[in-house]
Amino acid sequence: MNRIALKVAICCVVFVRASLAFAQADDAEFFTSLYTSLCEKSVHNTEALHSKLIEKKLPEFPTSQAALFLDGFEGHAYPIPHNGQMGNFVLSLPTGKNICLVFARRLDVQTTQTLFAQMAGNPPVGTVAERQPDVDQETGPNGKTHTVSFIWTPKGGGEKILLMQTTASSPTAMLQAMTSVSVVAP
Repeated sequence: MNRIALKVAICCVVFVRASLAFAQADDAEFFTSLYTSLCEKSVHNTEALHSKLIEKKLPEFPTSQAALFLDGFEGHAYPIPHNGQMGNFVLSLPTGKNICLVFARRLDVQTTQTLFAQMAGNPPVGTVAERQPDVDQETGPNGKTHTVSFIWTPKGGGEKILLMQTTASSPTAMLQAMTSVSVVAP
């Protein structure tokens, strides 16, 4: 191979890798936006969020597929489009629970972890954030996972909010990220 062809090939590889990294960082930002704009804001009334999604005619997974994202609960799961494509993000709403989950098949795990820690570590005014101990676990199909969680406690008392994110950095993981927001007993 001549030198010019080799340089062109190297430039193409660098460009493709840089484009992929940018796309995955964009996916991490979209993922963060999903759980802050939908889940965090709706955790006290997930049924209202469900009604809004029906009103907007967002496609819903059939019961058998939704079950994969509901951890044994009844409920609803929605594939969320991003950049004109479906298949990378899912929103899950277990029925009768004040919990909202967002899943990502592929994204930049490091960026996702950073964005989550920034958001969860800075709660709304009048609320205190307490980081819980991180948990690392070997899971088999997803490889090694890392879970970070925060509890938001209102200063005057009331319902606490648990924000939790589990990530898997393996490029062959079935899912690379799951973030949940839920109401926990005071």
